[in-house]
Amino acid sequence: MFGIENLTKTFGSGAGRFTAIDGLNLDIQEGELVVLLGQSGCGKTTALRCVAGLESADEGVIRFGDTVVFDSGRGVDVAPEKRELGMVFQSYALWPHRTVRQNISYPLKVRKLTKALKEEKWVEQAADLVDCGPLLDRYPHQLSGGQQQRVALARGLVSRPRLVLMDEPLSNLDALLRVRVRNELHELHQRLGFAGLYVTHDQSEAMALGDRVAVMNKGRIEQIGTPQDVFERPETSYVANFVGITNVLDLVREDGRWRLKAAPDEPVEPASLPEELGAGCQVRFRQSDAVIVPAPTSRSCLRFQATVADSVYVGRSYDVSVSLGDVRLNARADAAVAAGLDRGKPVTVEVPWPACVWFGTDGLRVPVGDLVPS
Repeated sequence: MFGIENLTKTFGSGAGRFTAIDGLNLDIQEGELVVLLGQSGCGKTTALRCVAGLESADEGVIRFGDTVVFDSGRGVDVAPEKRELGMVFQSYALWPHRTVRQNISYPLKVRKLTKALKEEKWVEQAADLVDCGPLLDRYPHQLSGGQQQRVALARGLVSRPRLVLMDEPLSNLDALLRVRVRNELHELHQRLGFAGLYVTHDQSEAMALGDRVAVMNKGRIEQIGTPQDVFERPETSYVANFVGITNVLDLVREDGRWRLKAAPDEPVEPASLPEELGAGCQVRFRQSDAVIVPAPTSRSCLRFQATVADSVYVGRSYDVSVSLGDVRLNARADAAVAAGLDRGKPVTVEVPWPACVWFGTDGLRVPVGDLVPS
């Protein structure tokens, strides 16, 4: 198991001092791929660099199994090349004047693994793992972006490291190639079972690759769990927003009934909600779950009236922007319903209960379960 304990890293001094990592704790099991997910500046890349030894943290401990590679209290800070790591960079970092074979073999030469290099054919094996065997005598400029990324991955794996670190390795690929290489990387991890720490700002990438996903904010992990847990049961309003639950309605309880804060005169159904929500709450839901219907249905759901602001055809359905007081929400409509939508027209929006995520005024999720009011 690989562990990070109470890791803290600051930059600058005086008024310009800021904390990039703030008491970070994280474990990675053998064979597990953990994804650090977050927006730019959240500390995910700094954390990766500290694990790699490219940055020295101010406080904390980093363990690789029983080996401590960093301990601020005891003055331990093992050099990067002695940490038995594999690194895959965002920019690939391939030497243009060296062949694919020479690029992949570099970690073996640095660690003086002569037998692995010459007799055991680790370079050829690593290249074959990522389908780059026929490319060993080519130079980087003779490769496509996807091929270069595979070479970078082979170099990260060739020394059979204890932990593979990947810093947004797919971000330089175009959209279609990114999906293909992402799927190949997932298959490779399933086949080899290496332990890895993967950094990205891309939600779909994190969900597709991670055994667990850790959402970072201001140097801390706000939530860590399986992709399904994080996607469907975000623990904080920040995590919900980051994983695409961007529609937000604030509700207040007045005289025993729930009303929309943005439009208190507009009806919202149901008027009665669980006591766990307190006197005020926030409900969040995805655009894909908010459906514009021609007339209220009989199903049990969150239902409210809104006004059409705009609609855009996205193939087989429409993305519809609606207004509710001064709040703008995003919903969807099928082609038949969208044909009758005009700007300024009142519409009914329905959201199924399981798709609603509820938060208290402190931004923490309220565990009301599968809310199905009577």
